[in-house]
Amino acid sequence: MNTLHTASILLVSAAAWASSHSDDSISFTKTGQGAIGFLAITNVDLVVIDSSLPDMSPWDLVGKLRLAWPWQKWALVGVELTASDEARARELGVTGVFDGRPTRAMLGEFAKSLRRRTSPRAEPVPRRARARPADLKKELA
Repeated sequence: MNTLHTASILLVSAAAWASSHSDDSISFTKTGQGAIGFLAITNVDLVVIDSSLPDMSPWDLVGKLRLAWPWQKWALVGVELTASDEARARELGVTGVFDGRPTRAMLGEFAKSLRRRTSPRAEPVPRRARARPADLKKELA
């Protein structure tokens, strides 16, 4: 039986700082191809993509991500992001942009806020008025 493990964040970066963030709630892979393989078997709340990946551009990864999992929330992180990088990311539906290296606490809080915003609200179910047989007879007459 195949079960899916649910992690809250997938961090995609070859940078040394990223591997120190890996724990129970933050998974880590160094490549875009690794991220695609990971997402094929695991659900995450947020994919955080470094602007410099060794095997593909972040835009190629985002294109594949949006094609296979169009609902997936993603964020872009980079030390040297330009205004055009941010504009392009926003056009592609980025959830957040980190200019610099986010801390584990920042990533965790960001993912929690996403979960709160996207979780279904418990709306009260409206009670349906019951038609009494006498009322139905009047309407039909």
